[in-house]
Amino acid sequence: MRQIVSLVPVMMMMVSTIVSISGPATVAGLTCPSESGCNRPMFKHSTLTIAPYAAVGSNEITYQESKNFPSNLKQSVETGIDMAQKLLGKVSGVSVFLYESQNSTAQDASAYTDIDSEWCEATRSVLGDYGCDESQRNREKAMAGTNNVYASHRDACQSDCGKGAVGAVPMVITSGLKDDGSYYDDVENQMTTFAIHEYTHAFQMHWGKHIPTWLMEGGAVFLEAVFSNDNSRASRDQTFSEYFKSHILPTVRDIYSDQTNFANWLTKFGSDRKCGDSDTHPPPNVMPNEGVGAAGYYQVGALAVAFATNKANANYTANGGRTFIDFWTSTVAGKGFWHSIDVVDNDYVFDDMVHWPSDVPEGKGWKKALCDFTGYATVEAFYADFEEFVAPNGAVKSVDDLAAILESDDSVDSLRSEFINAAATTSPNACEAGLLSVGSAATFLPLNTVFSLLLLFLGGFLVF
Repeated sequence: MRQIVSLVPVMMMMVSTIVSISGPATVAGLTCPSESGCNRPMFKHSTLTIAPYAAVGSNEITYQESKNFPSNLKQSVETGIDMAQKLLGKVSGVSVFLYESQNSTAQDASAYTDIDSEWCEATRSVLGDYGCDESQRNREKAMAGTNNVYASHRDACQSDCGKGAVGAVPMVITSGLKDDGSYYDDVENQMTTFAIHEYTHAFQMHWGKHIPTWLMEGGAVFLEAVFSNDNSRASRDQTFSEYFKSHILPTVRDIYSDQTNFANWLTKFGSDRKCGDSDTHPPPNVMPNEGVGAAGYYQVGALAVAFATNKANANYTANGGRTFIDFWTSTVAGKGFWHSIDVVDNDYVFDDMVHWPSDVPEGKGWKKALCDFTGYATVEAFYADFEEFVAPNGAVKSVDDLAAILESDDSVDSLRSEFINAAATTSPNACEAGLLSVGSAATFLPLNTVFSLLLLFLGGFLVF
């Protein structure tokens, strides 16, 4: 269940998929499910915590870098993660692996010896036979001068209930090279954007894996836009709306203009991303022409997040409205989205090997949180309004008309610059209240020496 993304400047993305299967992990007489497929939704739980931004010494990130990784690019990555942490808080178990790119005339495989070893330890299964395939793949892409950016995770088998959970989030960030073997002129800004995107996934994984793909990838792209004009960047790129108009909305129009294949794209395809051609239980709607339509998870998803905030603001005007800050950070039930996802064990039937995020029942999990935030009675109704907004009667709106729902640039800049996450530490979304918490797994110590009942096995789900 591993997925690796190769990105080509500036933010165009090509996706390659690798499918793996790990055997079940058994803890205290309970059996955790096997991993299956590349992007299966799997577990609804996580053992990750989220601490306030100012909590010094809590949930600190670890960095591993290859021998000659440029210091300015590491600083750019740190800048992006710091921006995201100010908004989202500090997620436990995050480690960042920085592979330097090499041109064809300066090949040195030994530069990756230490970081390959660290990556193996960060993702190694305590049970099972994982052989560190990705460390070799990471090295090969770096030596080829190819972009390689993704967030993985290591999963925990929860001893209380025998169910899997996200336990740690290692991520890889490698910037590719131009044909002449040099870095792109805007590489520092690009690395900052990569870091924002991948750290967002670490935050999202706190709520497990039953979240639809459009919210995962679209949410991360949305925050790329939020931070595109931040003063902390090496150079200020574009305003929030400019980022949408240049990086996001043209692709939305391209997808929806193909009404034969992609009419109602969000409704049909947005939640569930298939796991290659070998998945024995594909999603309800298998996307045609995936080479074109897969971009919708990012760009259509980002617009759908903006649409959700716009509708929430309109529907709750009497209560002071809603902003993107509420969507991402509010811990008041129903006022935000993410912190309103109620992860309750056994509150709905979900077979991890068969079902998909779209199969989560209305009124449960992410669907309930989205409806409570937006004011819609059902997700189906939200989707219907979104589809009508993007392409009324099949006629796709212009970029400017699509951008009309965005929060103003001044509002986004003001809210972003003034907000620092100070919420209390968010506890793990565990299957039982008495679950032994992994805490911060960033050092990737052998946790079974500390918690005798908790065994870890590799989860190869990657988001990018």
